[in-house]
Amino acid sequence: MNQVPAPTLAAAPAACDVFIPLHPKDGWVVEHCIRSLHRHLRPRPARIVVLARELPADLRARLEALGAEILDEDRFGELPPRASLPDITCRGIPRSGWYYQQFLKLEARRHSRTPTYAVVDADTVLLRPLELVDAQGRYVFDRTAQYHVPYFDTFEKLLGWRPERQPSFIINYLAFDVALVDRLLAEIEAQAGGRRWWERIIDVIDRSEMSAFSEFETYGYWLARHHPQRFVGAARGNRHTKVKYLWLLPLHRALAGWRSERTVSYHNHRRW
Repeated sequence: MNQVPAPTLAAAPAACDVFIPLHPKDGWVVEHCIRSLHRHLRPRPARIVVLARELPADLRARLEALGAEILDEDRFGELPPRASLPDITCRGIPRSGWYYQQFLKLEARRHSRTPTYAVVDADTVLLRPLELVDAQGRYVFDRTAQYHVPYFDTFEKLLGWRPERQPSFIINYLAFDVALVDRLLAEIEAQAGGRRWWERIIDVIDRSEMSAFSEFETYGYWLARHHPQRFVGAARGNRHTKVKYLWLLPLHRALAGWRSERTVSYHNHRRW
């Protein structure tokens, strides 16, 4: 197995940039998300950057008042505008936007001013301190039991090998190493015949599957093979509920310690 040279482990950074892809459907929750990041995220946010388009003026003003920067996703890095992506529809449901928000999370490395950056779902609120990098400089990845075969069919097409099953890397937040994301995407492009990494992903996904690519699984499994010393696993609780129960947030905060929950996600299942 070829081991890609990795940056030397160092102490945990004092701060990292945080990126939040935002669909207006999550406008009710994202303000709570941002407040909770300021209060609970470790390392602390150097910047909180919201990636969105066509936000209502009042929502934009409220987010900026919380210290967030707003970047137009259609002018983000080297990605094409969302509207120019090929139409991806599965069983009558548009899926191009769902893939695009994953591409945004990987492309965020170009805009990060810190060597480590985090991505957080806009519908997720931190209830207690959440450590993304430990004192030894290792990334802390919350692992779950889910396993979705199409993700790994795509993984194999992109990278030429199929990983053995292990706990999932899919969660509502993740810390990324800028240099390592660069290396992963370069490896995908090296096997893509001149196509860009996002073009290659679109080329190889099974469009008969509702969900056929995961940025978190791809990064996590690649890291586990090449740099297993760079992360540790954890199992910190996340509550999932519907956005109509956002009014229960004070109760969820009160119960978090008793239930060992670190985050709560208020889902609105309107499609991207």
